[in-house]
Amino acid sequence: MTAATVTMAGERQRLDIGKVFSETFRLFGRNLRPLLMGSAVLVAAPQLAVGFVQWNGAREMREGIFTTGPTALVGALAAILFGILNLWFQGGVNRFINDDLLGRKANLVGDILETGGVLHIMIGAAILMVMGCGLASILLLVPGVILGLAWSVAVPVVAIEQAGVIKALNRSLYLTRGHRWSIFLLGLIFYATILLISGLVVAVTGGMAGGTTNPWRLMVFQPLLGLIGSPLSAVGFAVLYRQLLTVREGLGTTGTADVFA
Repeated sequence: MTAATVTMAGERQRLDIGKVFSETFRLFGRNLRPLLMGSAVLVAAPQLAVGFVQWNGAREMREGIFTTGPTALVGALAAILFGILNLWFQGGVNRFINDDLLGRKANLVGDILETGGVLHIMIGAAILMVMGCGLASILLLVPGVILGLAWSVAVPVVAIEQAGVIKALNRSLYLTRGHRWSIFLLGLIFYATILLISGLVVAVTGGMAGGTTNPWRLMVFQPLLGLIGSPLSAVGFAVLYRQLLTVREGLGTTGTADVFA
């Protein structure tokens, strides 16, 4: 399939969620080593630190030595830092997978470092997405879901196209238009897959019981899930972004069109 045949006479092409799903796991497997190494540093390790802070706070509360101010502040700062590092990693993986699909020499460390230059834009886009979806959900749940689907590739747009916040949100609105329910179905499939992975991790680590009082849950289960789930979802969003470009714009870039041929 060539770029010329992707879009013909304004005909709307269907988003092939099967292709997106299969390509996600193919690329994840092909790049497993760098993805897991990067995730260990920028996702699992910070999540381990957050888990320790949460567990230590719960322990202090049980022992009657809980100091609300400092402990809550440290916990909040740790959670914010984890969110920023995870977002940075996601953007770097988006660039890395995009380079792979285009047949370029992909280097995850270099792509993560380069994404650092637009990290503030990704943070701004993420904040607006959370606020917008939250407000829409308060009014009614369905508009919040639809808005989340409409903005689902905003972060890859920032990371790959170096777009600003508003441009990235508008670009995502354009790319996802006409395909949002397909993206919703794809999200359900990925969610079910993550639940399956979670079940396997639970079986290995001894379960999730105990909440913040269970160190296994906080410092083993959650970091392990993040180690696998974060790069897998980032690969999925990158593949979805490229497929939407194929469907909406025909690409015309050697290498990527062939992936979905």
